Amino acid sequence: MFHYVSKLGNGQDIYEDSQSSLDTRKIAENAVLNSKITTNRFNPITISVEVSELTIKLGAVEKRVLTKVNITPPYAPLTQNDYISILEKELESIPKEFHDCVAKTAWADNGSYEESLSNVRKIIGYLIPAIADFRKYLFTLE
Repeated sequence: MFHYVSKLGNGQDIYEDSQSSLDTRKIAENAVLNSKITTNRFNPITISVEVSELTIKLGAVEKRVLTKVNITPPYAPLTQNDYISILEKELESIPKEFHDCVAKTAWADNGSYEESLSNVRKIIGYLIPAIADFRKYLFTLE
């Protein structure tokens, strides 16, 4: 069995055991996930993580530093203000006449801002080529 400790930039130690040797970056990412640290999506931070392997020799714990990497924590859940700000930026790529329809159609049943934004992006992706084709069609009528 392999034993690892990840020391986060804030001094927190996260321990992980594995049946096999793991990728050190993956260990660091797991440590940040397990620490529950999140970052703001508009001004993301990175966490410095030192990954070490722990072994026991003659009753003493030996620590061997394997790597030091910077990891960006997962984004914090969107707030309503974040959602509105991102939504407004996404809607800028289509005519204003479609904004209300897209926003209402995209709203997720579970009320998740992240899922709703994903739906907004999908709908806009479908609309942009259709709007371009419709504009071409209008020009042929003149």
